[in-house]
Amino acid sequence: MSPTTIYSNEQITNAKASVCGAYGKVHRALVLSSERNGGTDATASLVVATSGRQVLEAGSRYLLTKLLEEPATPSELAAAVKKLADTYQEMVIGYLDGLTNSDAELQPLLQTSDDATSTIERLCK
Repeated sequence: MSPTTIYSNEQITNAKASVCGAYGKVHRALVLSSERNGGTDATASLVVATSGRQVLEAGSRYLLTKLLEEPATPSELAAAVKKLADTYQEMVIGYLDGLTNSDAELQPLLQTSDDATSTIERLCK
């Protein structure tokens, strides 16, 4: 059995700030990506869709890496960020498999993403 690491209040505060900052960056990138519109040009629409998938993929890896770098992250925040990152990865696979946000198969993932986002935003206030 490995010993439990006890973190100082300062370590916990710093880890929370770091993880919340990382979430903020990913969230802003996702918002910017979702505001883009390819219009009626098929190539432009594909570029916009690809950009959105890249944000989800890179963002999920960035968040998981940040959690590894910040072991003092409060457990509820860490769980919500991990859930969001895992959900982003599932969403990317769904999108690459041809699903869209209106497909029933994607609805549980979209709800999980919304729930995790709400939890993170509440904890990062």
